[in-house]
Amino acid sequence: MDAFIIAVPFLLFSLSVIAKPVHLDCTTIDPKEKGSSYNFTIKLNKDNKKVTHTEQERVFNAIGFFSTNEISYKKIDRIGGAISSEKFKINRTTLAIQIDYLLEAADPQYRSPHSTIAYVQKGSCYIIEEKNRKI
Repeated sequence: MDAFIIAVPFLLFSLSVIAKPVHLDCTTIDPKEKGSSYNFTIKLNKDNKKVTHTEQERVFNAIGFFSTNEISYKKIDRIGGAISSEKFKINRTTLAIQIDYLLEAADPQYRSPHSTIAYVQKGSCYIIEEKNRKI
């Protein structure tokens, strides 16, 4: 019985310190198209290591890697005979974001420097204050 009395307050305290997800609004500049920007939102949930990435035409979930200085996640798709990868890195201090894009042949025997497309987008994010909701 004494263990139960000690365990209940401890359990209630531990549930109250679970961090809320953080929402970011981000913009990067496309180096291939001058003046073109890429806007998206990110929901970061450190407790379950999940990231939800939302933009106009797609939404995806990814596993997030939360280090002391950086949060990173990636999206890899196979499109026909090619592999497309996007690696997202967010600086935890400045909220600067970098996206590394890579498009290459799925079959290694067809990969060459001439058939691989790689470029980087850089930008920034800011925290969106979440309003209290009933549902």
